[in-house]
Amino acid sequence: MATHETSPIEYLFIAQLAGLKQFTNLLSYVPHLCRLSIDHLHGYDHKKIQVFPKVFNKLTHVSLRLDYITLDEFEPIIRHFFHHLQVLRISTGDDLAYLNANRWQQIILSHMIHLHIFDFQHSYNFTVYHNQTFFSSLIKQFTSSFWIEREWYFANQYPSGDGLNCGIFYSIQSCRRTDYILSSQHDQIDDKNHTTNDFPLVRHVHIQNQSAIDNCSIYFSNADELTISDNEYIPCDSITTILNRIVFLEKLQKIIINSKIK
Repeated sequence: MATHETSPIEYLFIAQLAGLKQFTNLLSYVPHLCRLSIDHLHGYDHKKIQVFPKVFNKLTHVSLRLDYITLDEFEPIIRHFFHHLQVLRISTGDDLAYLNANRWQQIILSHMIHLHIFDFQHSYNFTVYHNQTFFSSLIKQFTSSFWIEREWYFANQYPSGDGLNCGIFYSIQSCRRTDYILSSQHDQIDDKNHTTNDFPLVRHVHIQNQSAIDNCSIYFSNADELTISDNEYIPCDSITTILNRIVFLEKLQKIIINSKIK
């Protein structure tokens, strides 16, 4: 594609993308892009981007799963492309910098001033120097007034079982949100601020795997859009469960299934 060509695309979903350089090149071709979702954004090349393309973008919603990309590498992307962002859903791992609440606060205040949904998940592993107590002290920083005022709440989970030296830090989703992602059992944990299992303001429910269906203890009485995506097969019985227990068929206006059904 010639460098002067652009695309009118406004919504884009990508399964995999290799390298931040490809990510920045992509954005230079889609100046009208509003919503972007990438299931796996890999950072294998680890080449520092020296020059960013001059892009006037309209990105308001971004969902990313980052693999082998540090916050030092990702922060310049935020500075250059996320000025208008309203919703950021991000899944990260390993790099301890992602658990620096003060750094996130400065990034948001400086470069994402319009952000109203920060959906964050970080997986980490214990070491001799970084034990459970160490991670608990980091995570406690996410309870300051900055996070509480925005009603961004978080929880921490240590998987049960011998030999599992890891943990997951993740957002607890507010019942005031209009979209909701069900991805695994920890999404079903009750928020102390919720007094009901119904999330009546949610309009779009995105179910990402079979575990989310099996463990779901909440429902969405007014959802009119449903997305189901899973790398594995989704049994027909699970579709029936979704329509009988999680959403109401008569309310749905749009259904997207990115999975094989058996």
